[in-house]
Amino acid sequence: MVSPTHSFGTMLVLVASLAAAPAPPPVQSPTVLRWKLKQGDTFRVDLQQDTRQLVTTAGKTMEIPQTMLMQMTWSVEAVDPQGIIKMTQTIDRVSMAMQPPGQKEVKYDSASGQPPTGFAKTLIDTLAAMVGVKITQTMNERGKVLDVQVPEDTLSKVAANPTLKQFFSTLKDLMGKASPEFPEQPMNSGHRWEADVQAPSPLGAMRIHTTYTYEGKEQRNDRELDRIGMVMEIAIEGGGQLGANVKILQQDNSGDAYFDAERGYFAESKTVQKMKLELEVLGNAMQQSIETTQQLTVTPTTPAPPPAP
Repeated sequence: MVSPTHSFGTMLVLVASLAAAPAPPPVQSPTVLRWKLKQGDTFRVDLQQDTRQLVTTAGKTMEIPQTMLMQMTWSVEAVDPQGIIKMTQTIDRVSMAMQPPGQKEVKYDSASGQPPTGFAKTLIDTLAAMVGVKITQTMNERGKVLDVQVPEDTLSKVAANPTLKQFFSTLKDLMGKASPEFPEQPMNSGHRWEADVQAPSPLGAMRIHTTYTYEGKEQRNDRELDRIGMVMEIAIEGGGQLGANVKILQQDNSGDAYFDAERGYFAESKTVQKMKLELEVLGNAMQQSIETTQQLTVTPTTPAPPPAP
């Protein structure tokens, strides 16, 4: 028989445990995410991509590390009454460091003013052609890109260079679907939606299926941002410029993006892509492992509007 004193003691322990337990997080009301840019808004955009490749062919494995940095300026040219945003993205700077097998390290920084030479010249010419290019993008307040325009003078300059022509064609396609289109309805934490992107690549047509998950609000750098989780599934169909047959053996691609709902723009994102490929090029078989980390930071360069009274 359990004594009343023991039962009472057990109850006290339970009450004390409940009192000591952390309070459950407040229930967040459904969230509607929308871009809220205004004419005259400007932003500095920093994109860094770190890639580590392991290529195995004829029983030998080579490692190729690479880091690339791109700096851009976003300028909002106009916003119409329906919330359609016209923005110019200017590529201000490109830098890269790569260690090719059996070669000296390749380094290039467009801000240095030094032209590329030797082995790096052909590779870097593609990057150097990007600097100063202004790309115009039109999108609605939900982030759906309606139009992307690359200047005609840029396209005419690269028309005779297949690599550059392919690059700008792919860039235009990817920019047209790079930003997730927010759902029309309010979202609770855990809400999911999907999107597909298709673009050409040197290995063939590339298809990216992304599942987005709204993860709720999070404090980052003393401000409240809305977190969106991303999981990507990539498929490549052979027949690209390299004439390669490509098989994806393994992949693990995910990331997070953070949206500033108050000012209405993506403040930062980070993705990590891990892939293992099997390629056959001109009868030569090889395996390639690629791990890429991409970080994007967007910083307003126009003052924030004063708080509402």
